[in-house]
This record gives sequence, structure tokens and C-alpha cells, in this order.
Amino acid sequence: MRENFFENIGTETVTEISNGLFGDVSVCRYRFMVGCIVYETEAASLEECRKHCAEWLRKRSVAFSGHRKLQGNPNRVLPCLLSEIRACYASGYRLFYTGGAVGFDTLAAEAVLSEKRNCPDMVLVVAVPFNGQDALFSQSAKLRYKWILEEADAAVILSESYSPECYLKRNDFMLLHSSVLIAYWDGFSCGGTAYTVRKALNGKRVVVRNLF
Repeated sequence: MRENFFENIGTETVTEISNGLFGDVSVCRYRFMVGCIVYETEAASLEECRKHCAEWLRKRSVAFSGHRKLQGNPNRVLPCLLSEIRACYASGYRLFYTGGAVGFDTLAAEAVLSEKRNCPDMVLVVAVPFNGQDALFSQSAKLRYKWILEEADAAVILSESYSPECYLKRNDFMLLHSSVLIAYWDGFSCGGTAYTVRKALNGKRVVVRNLF
């Protein structure tokens, strides 16, 4: 994965311009675009521009985390999920992160893509924990995963190969860049979703909305 977060999910345009009475002051003019989201600013350095952009995006970003097995009828989860996505959109959220796993991650990605038909300025980013995470998916799950990657605005591959901690690193990445977490957690099971919800609650930078 490229180390620069911005290059991974979108396109940066950076121009250095001269300012000041004698043109002796250098200013960085910055533009970032992912999907229909555009952020522009000017600052003394590229690092400062990226810092402002990252915080601006975080305040408009939502992450998903949930169990791979949905209890009961998954169709009962979908209306609640769509309601939360629409509420976030109405509040100004535009960028949505999903981890691409089977179960809730897949349902969330498909829900965002469905809403994009009426809200084209929504952006879906798939945070892939490692290259080839679908190797053990069923054939139908592989097809859904492939379609999601094709339709998403961006996919970030966080590691080229599997490691025991890659899923938690994926969840950390999504929490770092979001201010809302839409979760599907039963409240007692251990695992990645429990880790993500608890970390979000402890960090107090991310609002948690649990649909379970």
C-alpha cells in the first residue's frame, strides 16, 4: 500500500504559488478529490494542507463494523441500516468506509451503493485488510465482493498478505478516519466488532450507533 492516505483513496493536486508583496512567500494550494467530494485549501505547507483535509473528511465520514453472521432474518437489519445511512447523509456525511467482509460489511456496502443511485455525491471506500481476503468466501460471496469493489469509489489494500492482526489494523484505519461508527454487535461476543465498538467508545472521537 502507498503510505500516503490521500493517494490511496483519491487524487491530490498540489501547486506552489508565490505570495507576499515581493512574491517571496511560498504558499501551497491544495485540492483533493474522491468521488464527488472535493476539498480545497491553501496553507504554508503540504503537510498542513493534508492535516486540514484529513480532519475535514473525518467529520464527514462513517465506518461500518458488524458480525459476519446476521442473526435471524437479514432483511430485518436492512431497513434500520438504510435509515441510519440516510440520517447520516442528511446530517452532512458523505464518505462511508466498509471492510468488505461477508455479513454486515457486505450488507452495508450494498446499502450505500443502493443509496448512491439517488445521492450520487455519496462515496464508498472499501478498506481491504489484505490482498485476496475473499479467497475463502463462497462463490456467491465472491461475486458480491467483486461487484462491490467494482462499484466502490475507492479500495484501500492495507496489506499485501495476511497477518493475524490485519483485521484489527483495518478497523483501526476506519476508526481513525471516521467520526461515526454504524455497528451490528450483540453486546457480548468477542472479536473484531467488539474490539472496534469498544475502542470507538473509549476514544470518544467516534459516535457509535449499534443496530443490533
